[in-house]
Amino acid sequence: HGPLVASLIEDSLASGEARDADLELDISNRSDGRGKIWVELPVNPLGTNLMQGLVNDITERKRAEALAQELATHDAVTGLLNRRGFDGALAKVLGSTRHQSRELAVLQVDLDFFKAVNDTHGHEAGAQVLREVARVLERPTRRADVVGRTGGDEFVVLLPGIEGVEKAEEIARN
Repeated sequence: HGPLVASLIEDSLASGEARDADLELDISNRSDGRGKIWVELPVNPLGTNLMQGLVNDITERKRAEALAQELATHDAVTGLLNRRGFDGALAKVLGSTRHQSRELAVLQVDLDFFKAVNDTHGHEAGAQVLREVARVLERPTRRADVVGRTGGDEFVVLLPGIEGVEKAEEIARN
């Protein structure tokens, strides 16, 4: 992070204004087992060639932000992307596909009679069914593919860069 810190200080001195940056530091050789931490480094110029800085450990805040992001974009039952997460992944794929003239397939899966499972066997049984469906949908997919649960019993599989309809149909059959 040396160049980033140097740039932060130079910019602050040149502008005469305070600057700050969040930095991830690898401290894996520490005895307490903490591998990486996040620090905030605010710097404030105090005149010609004089700088004040303070390092704050913001690791817990960064972890909380990451957890909040995970909860906002992933389904709590299956761990798959939820509708918001899937929409974000789709927008990203569409942006890259547009520039590369690649094919794209979208598979939509809706479970028949899922309500009966919940009504007859309870919500935990329904959750087990959803988790198993998620595993089944993820098995035949490639690393670049995206699987999401977009509704109660609705799943979507995004196949970017697919090589024709036949390959998409093969993945759908699997």
